[in-house]
Amino acid sequence: MRTAADKLHSDVAPALLHTIIDAAARRGYKQLSLETDSMVAFKPAHALYAKFGFVFFVFFCEAFKGYVDDSNSVFMTQVLML
Repeated sequence: MRTAADKLHSDVAPALLHTIIDAAARRGYKQLSLETDSMVAFKPAHALYAKFGFVFFVFFCEAFKGYVDDSNSVFMTQVLML
């Protein structure tokens, strides 16, 4: 997910993330996981994901679905309400 430059600091990214999480919960998904870059420029994205309940364990959660552990990637996951 990337926000267009003219929409930064708007409600676009939180609204989209909220929609994705709600849709996953309605579909009965048990967990959502994501991969994002580890560079400092991505810290606002990490903070947004954390605000919505995504966590990483210690430094990273495990890589998933064909990704490999990589210092350039941050893997975050969220267990949805059951």
